[in-house]
Amino acid sequence: MNKAIVFIEVGSILNLLSRADAAHRMGYHTICVVEVYEYEKFCREYHVDKHSYFDVIIPINNFSYENLLNILYKLQKNWEIIAVHNVASLCHSQGYIAATVALLANDLGLPNKNHSSIIECSNKYLMREKLYQIGLQDKDYALVTSLSDCLIAADFIGYPLILKPVNGSASHLILKADNKSELVENYQYMCRRIEEGGNPGQYNFAHNFQLPRNRSIFMDPRNMFLVEKYLEGPEVSIEMIVFQNQVVPLLIHDKVILTEERSKILEHFLVTPPDRLNHEQIDELLNYAETAIDKIKLNQSFVHLEMRYDKNSGPRIIEINPRIGGMLVPQSLKTYYGMDVSEWEILLCTGSLISIPAKIEQKNKYAMFTIYPNQEGVLLSIEGLEECRTKQGVVYIHQVYPNGTHVYCQDEEMFLVVGWLQGNSVEFLKDLYHEINQRVNIRIETNSLHEMI
Repeated sequence: MNKAIVFIEVGSILNLLSRADAAHRMGYHTICVVEVYEYEKFCREYHVDKHSYFDVIIPINNFSYENLLNILYKLQKNWEIIAVHNVASLCHSQGYIAATVALLANDLGLPNKNHSSIIECSNKYLMREKLYQIGLQDKDYALVTSLSDCLIAADFIGYPLILKPVNGSASHLILKADNKSELVENYQYMCRRIEEGGNPGQYNFAHNFQLPRNRSIFMDPRNMFLVEKYLEGPEVSIEMIVFQNQVVPLLIHDKVILTEERSKILEHFLVTPPDRLNHEQIDELLNYAETAIDKIKLNQSFVHLEMRYDKNSGPRIIEINPRIGGMLVPQSLKTYYGMDVSEWEILLCTGSLISIPAKIEQKNKYAMFTIYPNQEGVLLSIEGLEECRTKQGVVYIHQVYPNGTHVYCQDEEMFLVVGWLQGNSVEFLKDLYHEINQRVNIRIETNSLHEMI
């Protein structure tokens, strides 16, 4: 029988295309099990020959373990399934899809990321509980279900503090409070925005998570939030890879320009190697991250960590994601390792990755940046990109979403333009970023938003 990789996604099929293409280049057949809505949206919005990427496409609505297992059993009659893989599905109304996929792979005797580790990473409260148990986290956080819970937690933790969803993404609803009145306002804002339906797929599922020693914890993302100490210090992202029970740090990006806004934190300009940290601090961050990933027991996965070097407590983890980083992390890994991340992801999910190449020494510094929308509506055009591409130091610049896309900005990040820059100093790169930001003109029709709703 032909060897096939089964991709299971509730996110956009578009995210899978590079992985499916890589799988085909490596001699594998590909099968896509995808949410019906996403499949229909893909067919409607993208002029792509789907069957040039996938040998079989199975649109479904039921992503329960039992239904997916039944589909896999049926597929095994005609295919030799060598991997069951999820690229980057977030929390969903039917559960932690990436964890379900890992459990399916495990039960079929295939390489997998470890389903319980994925859940602990996907739920920010459970992640902190795990870090606390292994001695990497102070007890400066709390799970809250009411405003009174928030106020009690604030008395214990102290201000400033952060209120956030337990399983949000894209910097959605990250609310900083410097005092009691701001915390009250933030809690009411959080409840209102989630009730209004922001990111419903991530929050509309209450569930029990099994803990060791036959214990469990009930989680309801619509009504249970995380309160935690605000970390004051430079923020970085760290890219790692875990395979064959080895944890290997790859890159660290320094978030040189980052803004803390009303209900989100936006990263605009990231530099590698880091600019604001000395060698000792970098080593501390990497050692802390390696220890955490080793103890959490993720495996066969890229890992993207968000961290801060707090002025009082040193390295601290904000979040752990069992996937490749966003923005232009793939471009950065290509620059420093010659790595096609899609091919490497196929090697990971099939258990075929044995080693990684040595890091390529670069004389220049590199930076990635993004430009966000400043209002909601329909994207009409982005002007000035061609001119920016001719600038010295611009390696790559790209419009992420096609014209006609509904764009948003109220409570979360949305990349409209991303770019990869090179230069001999951070100052040069920062000046180039600011020049590009001035020259790019994003045109958004706000009235169309109301017509679409």
